[in-house]
Amino acid sequence: MCPYEPKHTKDNKVLADDVCLYSGLPSPNSYRKKGNTNMREIKRIYVTGVNRSGHSTLWKKIEADPDIPSAMMGDEQFMLPWDIENHNHTEMLRNKFIDRVKQLVEWSPDCNTHLDMGHYWLPHIPWLVENFDAQIHIIKRNKDDVIDAFMQKFEDHVENDVVQKFRTTDMSATNWEIAYPTYEIIEGLGLQENYKIHTNMFYDDYYAMADKFLKAYPDEVHMHTSEHLIEGDNYKKLF
Repeated sequence: MCPYEPKHTKDNKVLADDVCLYSGLPSPNSYRKKGNTNMREIKRIYVTGVNRSGHSTLWKKIEADPDIPSAMMGDEQFMLPWDIENHNHTEMLRNKFIDRVKQLVEWSPDCNTHLDMGHYWLPHIPWLVENFDAQIHIIKRNKDDVIDAFMQKFEDHVENDVVQKFRTTDMSATNWEIAYPTYEIIEGLGLQENYKIHTNMFYDDYYAMADKFLKAYPDEVHMHTSEHLIEGDNYKKLF
C-alpha cells in the first residue's frame, strides 16, 4: 500500500474528512525535487458503469492484490450531477473533487496513479479526458442481473427512499440523487413498478451515452464486461 500521511490530524487520529476511495501504483518519482512544490504529474484511471455492475467486487480484488502495492485508500466518494448543463453546482462539485485529489497526491508521495470508481463519472468523461488526459474504463453487466440487483434494494431499504433515485428535480441539490437522470412517474403504477421501468431506462440511456464516448474517444475510453473483468486477474488490464 502507498504510504498515506495526511497532514490534518487531531489527537493523533486522522479526521473523518481526510479519507477517500482511491487507489494508485508505485512511482519512481519523488513528490518534491529541488524545492519544486507543484503537484506532480499523475496517471488518472476512472472506472464507471451502471450501479450493481461489480464496482465493489472489482475494488476488493484490487485492494487485496499484492502486485498493486501502492494505494491511497479510504471510504469517501464524490457525487457529480447527471444533468451537467442544468445543475447549479456542477462546477463547485468538480472543484471539490480536484482539490481532494491534490490533497491525496501531496499525502502519498510515492504514488503516481489515481483510480476512482463510480457510476457518476460517465457524463463527465469529456471533462476528464480533455482536462486530465484520463483513461476511462466502462464496465457493463448483463442487464437482467442489474435490474434484479436494483430491485433487491427494496428488501433492505424503505420503499420511498429507494424510488427517489430517479425523481429529483432540484437543480441545486447536492445529495446522491443528483447523480441519476430524472424520469417521469407513470400514473396508475405503483412505486416499485415505476422504479423497475426507470432502472431499465437508466441502463439503456447509460450505455447509449457510453457508446457515444467510445466512438468520440477511442484511445481513452474502453469497455469491458463486468463478468470478464472480475474473473481471475483480468482486472489488472485497468493498469
